[in-house]
Amino acid sequence: MSTTSFKCPNCGAAITYVPGTEHTKCPYCLSAHTLDALIAKQKEEATKAQQSEIQERKPEIDQSALREYICNSCGAQVVTDETTSSTICYYCHNPVIINDRISGEFLPDKIVPFQIDRDAAVERFLKWARSKRYVPKDFTSPSNLEKITGIYLPYWVANAQAEMDIVGRGENSRSWRTGDTEYTETKIYQFERQGTIEVNNISELAYSKFDKDLLRSIEPYKAKQKRDFALPYLTGFFAERYDIGRQDVEGRLDERARRYALSLARDSYSKYSNVRTEREQVDTQIVSWEYTLLPVWVLTYHYGSKTYVYAMNGQTGEAFGELPLNNRKLALTSGVLFAAVAILVTLGGWLIW
Repeated sequence: MSTTSFKCPNCGAAITYVPGTEHTKCPYCLSAHTLDALIAKQKEEATKAQQSEIQERKPEIDQSALREYICNSCGAQVVTDETTSSTICYYCHNPVIINDRISGEFLPDKIVPFQIDRDAAVERFLKWARSKRYVPKDFTSPSNLEKITGIYLPYWVANAQAEMDIVGRGENSRSWRTGDTEYTETKIYQFERQGTIEVNNISELAYSKFDKDLLRSIEPYKAKQKRDFALPYLTGFFAERYDIGRQDVEGRLDERARRYALSLARDSYSKYSNVRTEREQVDTQIVSWEYTLLPVWVLTYHYGSKTYVYAMNGQTGEAFGELPLNNRKLALTSGVLFAAVAILVTLGGWLIW
């Protein structure tokens, strides 16, 4: 299986993408290299390879649970999950991109690069975890923090149009009293809402092995930092390819676009105290698709018999997760509080008598 690793032009060491920038950095000679230069070099090498051997490939989702590849840095044979497209060699720790899992129909259109690096992700996690009570000490230990992983997850992102045809009546009433007489005035308005609403950047996770509810808790992502996909963005991070097809999420995204457009229309006549709609028709259609990779920092922690997962938006820093409880510490605190309450009750009884 063909793989790609980006090497430092100066010393030959593996280089990684620096979050929040448009360049990579060599951890050994500390030289920086722009993504444009790396992409140009990659295209040049690809053109030379095509001239020597023309071979068309159409990747298919392999049904086996695991796949093997050869690291082109150390030659080791490493096993990965069938959807992993960017990983790190277990032996030499160099970042490796698996070519046939990120080409053809699996080639992303867009990517939102990481804006938060590993050190910042760990710092934010520690601040979040230490703000909670009764968390086990080893939850924030160095060995556990080593497990925090930056990963690009695949999403289907759609742009839709909604055709609106809404007709209704709105009423506003006011009441006042003059002497012994109470008056009520009701004004009736006829309203119509026709036209087209564009609903852009609605997304759905295209990966079945991650908790969708957890990921929704760290959304949204800022579309303005979306970039055309380029391989150097993956260096130093894990990445997964989609295993949920576009046709499997189209209905959900279409319905989400419809609800959003209808909500916007209803907001425009929410000023009326009473609304009666005579016609409320909203027809939506998806006009374009983008296969997009979005950045997430993930920490999986096993405590007792349960697995806890913490996730952070790699662009905005929004985080969510469930923390384990130190039951012994919790029980001790509860016991102390119970004893304190019991003593106060006893003393109160003595004082009364």
